[in-house]
Amino acid sequence: MGMGSGFATRPGGRALLRRLVDMGCTSVETYVRWSDVAPDPDRWDWSIFDADLEALIACGLRWVPFLIAGPWYATPTWFKEGPHDLRARCLEHDRTTGAQSIWNPNLFPEIQRLMAAFVDHYQAADAMESLLLGVTGDYGEAIYTVVGNWPGDYHGHAGYWCGDHQARADFRRWLEARYHTLESLGSVWKTPAPTTWASVQPPVSPQQAPSPLAWLDFVEWYRQAMTTWSAKWLTEARHQLPSTEVYLCTGGDMLPAHGSDFSEQCRIAARAGAGVRITNEGSDYVQNLMLTRLVATAGRLYGSFYGFEPAAAVDAVGVTARQFNAVSSGARQLHEYQTNIIREDHGQIQVVPGATDAWEHGQQHLVERKPRFQVGLLHSLIDLALRETGIVGDALPLARSLRQLCDFEVLDDHLMVRGAARSLMAVVLTPARLWDWLTFDALREFAERGGMVIAAGVHPKTLVGWDKDGALFGFTPDTESIAGISAVRLVDGAPLPSYARVPALHMTQSYRDLDPAIVPLLALAHTPSHGGQPLVAWYRRWGRGATVFFAGRLSQGEGWMSVPGAPQALLTDFLTALPTALGMTPVSLMRTRGIYETYADDGTLAWNASDADTSWNGQTLAPGSITWAPPDSQ
Repeated sequence: MGMGSGFATRPGGRALLRRLVDMGCTSVETYVRWSDVAPDPDRWDWSIFDADLEALIACGLRWVPFLIAGPWYATPTWFKEGPHDLRARCLEHDRTTGAQSIWNPNLFPEIQRLMAAFVDHYQAADAMESLLLGVTGDYGEAIYTVVGNWPGDYHGHAGYWCGDHQARADFRRWLEARYHTLESLGSVWKTPAPTTWASVQPPVSPQQAPSPLAWLDFVEWYRQAMTTWSAKWLTEARHQLPSTEVYLCTGGDMLPAHGSDFSEQCRIAARAGAGVRITNEGSDYVQNLMLTRLVATAGRLYGSFYGFEPAAAVDAVGVTARQFNAVSSGARQLHEYQTNIIREDHGQIQVVPGATDAWEHGQQHLVERKPRFQVGLLHSLIDLALRETGIVGDALPLARSLRQLCDFEVLDDHLMVRGAARSLMAVVLTPARLWDWLTFDALREFAERGGMVIAAGVHPKTLVGWDKDGALFGFTPDTESIAGISAVRLVDGAPLPSYARVPALHMTQSYRDLDPAIVPLLALAHTPSHGGQPLVAWYRRWGRGATVFFAGRLSQGEGWMSVPGAPQALLTDFLTALPTALGMTPVSLMRTRGIYETYADDGTLAWNASDADTSWNGQTLAPGSITWAPPDSQ
C-alpha cells in the first residue's frame, strides 16, 4: 500500500495501519528520496523513516522503501547547486529540465553512496519486503522526463532529453562502435557519409533525421541508454542487498520519447535476480492489460518477477479490475494507493464508497498464480518508433476485441525472436506496417511448427523488403491494392461459420494478384471489368500451420460499415473454425459473455465485468466479483 512518509506521527496513523492489516495488506511503500535523507553532503538523516518503520513493525506490516534519486524533487539542493550538477537537456529547445542527465558522470557515485548508507542503516531491520528502485524520470520510473513535477518550476515536456554534451558524445561513440567508419554509416543510413563524427548529432524527430534508418538507430540507442542506466542501479542494489527482493520501477507505454524498453528491462532485471514494477494503471481493465502484460510476458520468459501500480486515482470498478489483471498476469505484487480504498481525516478512518468493499471482496484472490495462454498479440518496435506511438495506441481497439474472446500474451520483436511464442497456438499482429525481418523469420517458423499467424488492417512488410522465400501472408511485388466500397461475399467452402451469421459486410479495401499458394476466404461481391477477383481475406499454409490476412480491422470502427459483432466473429473463426478445418488445434475461447476468464496451472480465474448477476461454471457471479474454479470443476 502506498502511503506518504511520516504517517507514524500523524493523528490516526497507527489506527490506519491496523485497518490495512485487517484488509489483507502485507506492506506499506514510502518514498525515500535522496533529498529527504541527505541534508548536506556529509550527513544522513533517517529519522522520519525510522519512526515509520517502528510503527509498521508494531502493526505486523512490512516496508517497501522506494529509493529514488535523479528527479528534480528527489535531488538535494546542494547537488543541484554544486559543481557536479548536469541536467537533462531537450533536443527541441536546447534547454535543461529539473532532472539529472543519466549521462552525468558524477551522479552514479552519489547513488552508490546513497545505497551504501541506506543498507548500512537498515540492513539489520527484518521488516523490508522489497526495495523499489527509482532511477530517474519525473517520479522514479526508468523513463526520461515526460511531464515534469511542479508546473513552472523548470522546463519540462514530452520529448528527447539527450541534448547535453555527455549524451551527444555517447551517441557518437555508440554509432562508431556499430559502424566503425563514416562511410559505412552513410551506406546503411542511405545518406551521404558525414564529414566528421563530431557532425553527427541526435535528431529531434523522424522528419528531421537523415533517414528512417538513422531515426531507428537513434531510438535504439536512446532506449539502450536507459536500459544500461537501469542495469547499473540493479547491479549495485544486488551487490549491496544480496538476499533482498529488488524491483526496478518503470512506467509509461513505451513511447519512443520515454526511452523505455519493457522486455529488455525485464531481461536485465532477471540477470540481477530482480523484478520490475510497472506503473500507470487506471480503471480500464483492457487498457491496464495492454500497459502491463508485456512486462508479465517478458518476466515469465526471462525468469524475473513483477508487480503493478496505478498512476493515481482508481474507481471501485478499477480496484477489482486491477486485482483481476494482477492475478491473471501472474504478478507477485499489487501496489495500491491507500487513498483509493480507505482514507484518514483528522484521525478518523473513512471508507471510500464502493472501493473499500471491492478491495475486501477481491483481496482473497490475490494469490500468485501461473497463467497459461494460447494466443499472443505482437508489437513491431520498428513501426512504433517510426510512428512515435506507444504499445497501447492503435493496438487498444484490437485488444478489446480479442479480450472478449480469450486472454493473451503481449509480445514484441525481442520476445518473438527469443522464442516466447513457442507454447502458443496463435499470434495476432498489431496493425503495424513495418516489421523486422528477424521477426518475420520467427513468425514463419512459428507457422511451420503448427501455429496460426493473423494479420489485418494494413499490408505488413519487412523493413528490408520482401522475405527471402516469399511473402509471409501471400503478398507479392505484383499485388495490387483495390480501393472502393463493395459488399463482401463468403467464398464457397470457406470455414467461417461465425462470420456467416453477421449482417452483410461492406469493405473499402481489397487485394488481387496474390501468391498462387493463398486460399481465398472472403471476396468482393463486385466483379471487376478486368483483372482477377479482389480478395478481402485469405490464408496460406506454412508447414503444419498457416498465416491469415484480413483487409479490414479486427476491431469495431474504421473500415467497418456499421456491422456490430463482425470483428469478434472473424477472430472467432480465425482462432477456432479455420484451424479445425486445417487439422490444427483450435484455441479455447471464453464461454460466457461478460465474464473474463484466464486459465492457470491450477484452474480458471473468472471476473464478472458486467453490471448484472451472471451464471458461470454452475455458480452465480455478482457484478464485479472474482472467482476461481479448480480444473476438476470445469
